[in-house]
Amino acid sequence: MAEGLTGIFKDFENNFSCDSIDEWREHLANAETTHRGNTECVTCGNQTTYVWKGKLKNGRVYPNVLCEDCKSQ
Repeated sequence: MAEGLTGIFKDFENNFSCDSIDEWREHLANAETTHRGNTECVTCGNQTTYVWKGKLKNGRVYPNVLCEDCKSQ
């Protein structure tokens, strides 16, 4: 576990924390992070569970996720 992370936004994987949403968005654009969860597919709306790893661009704070059916089309 990372030490000394005192900011509101925390990334334990990269040992980073900050209090500003602008700093957080910049961090997500420059550091590879892992996102896990359940969400709706952006194409069909079906619920899907995902593990996504990468850099988020264009000020995004979460990834757009496709379900397996939409990925295979």
